Amino acid sequence: MPSVDDILSAKRIAADRSLAVWVGARADGVNFAIGRTSYLRPFKVKAIVLHTSTASLGSMKNFFTNDATTSAHYGISKDGRSVYQFVREANQSFHAGIFDHPTAPLVLRTRWFPRGPLVNPNLWSIGIEHADDGDPEGPRTEGQIEKSAEICFRICQGYGITPSRETIFGHHEIRASKPCPGSLPVAEIVKRVQRKFQMAG
Repeated sequence: MPSVDDILSAKRIAADRSLAVWVGARADGVNFAIGRTSYLRPFKVKAIVLHTSTASLGSMKNFFTNDATTSAHYGISKDGRSVYQFVREANQSFHAGIFDHPTAPLVLRTRWFPRGPLVNPNLWSIGIEHADDGDPEGPRTEGQIEKSAEICFRICQGYGITPSRETIFGHHEIRASKPCPGSLPVAEIVKRVQRKFQMAG
């Protein structure tokens, strides 16, 4: 006779990436949007935005599924052992939609028309939260850094994104007033993704 865990596992929805566990966001759909189209214009994923969450992965899960008006596609535990997916990659998570003196070149180039207003990055990016257990400027674990690089690698492979500091960047490069992703070593993660591409041939 199957155990309760076996039954729950059989009913579990598969995540977009095999290293993640599907969790989902709010059931009422307040903190994400279906699809990547706006004003009849479809957008493709072309970047990854890295965040830090001033909480544990468990607290992040509770927040994104209950009270939050924001979300992310993925969340990584501080030790790197667990990855949750909250929003499908085909949909928009609400993780980077506020501009404040943006510096990311890709953000500044992505406009509705030449010299026109900037396009909301939620339409064309994937957001990854990194749990910091309440200490955003504290040390990161090797496990978290490596897991972040592996997820970024698989996303870049899937969408034909060339990994660089222009296509993988921190939230503060969109919203300067937000010290996010804290101490997360973005440049190191990018280097690891690039090495993975080299090793994959």
